[in-house]
Amino acid sequence: GRGRGDPTMQRVVRTGKFAVTEYRLLAHRGKISAVHFMPHTGRTHQIRVHASYGGFPIVGDETYVGGFENVKKLPAMERPFAHQVLKCFERHALHAFRIRFAHPITGAPMDLRAPFPADFEAAIRLFDGLDVLLRGEMPTPETSQPPLPHPAKARTPRRTASRVRGQIPS
Repeated sequence: GRGRGDPTMQRVVRTGKFAVTEYRLLAHRGKISAVHFMPHTGRTHQIRVHASYGGFPIVGDETYVGGFENVKKLPAMERPFAHQVLKCFERHALHAFRIRFAHPITGAPMDLRAPFPADFEAAIRLFDGLDVLLRGEMPTPETSQPPLPHPAKARTPRRTASRVRGQIPS
């Protein structure tokens, strides 16, 4: 549903619209994770809301608690890496590298891809084992880092179902 104080902001509520996001943890270091999101519904800010609700907001997303001020709240030992990642972005760290859908008129399958922009490439290089993304491949569990050890306790892959913006169940 809509946020209470800001009509442009969404939130998870029982009376909201159903939303599903599947996600896969690709790498994790300190309190920063690289995650592959696959939304199955098209709700406003769906990925941003699901990630924030699950306890891992999108880097640089000031609206949904992933803002740059949060680096100061991290334990001292985890700040240097987080700061390196944050320096890569002047925006929220989301990129649609592949979108698949049925053409609205012909019904033909559409498969569109977009290369990673320079800021994403720089951030990807900071994680061990993610260089395969720059070649257009997804990392395998053998090349990915261990699963997220905090609130969401992510499994790979994982499906999230909820109302409005979705939630990441524990």
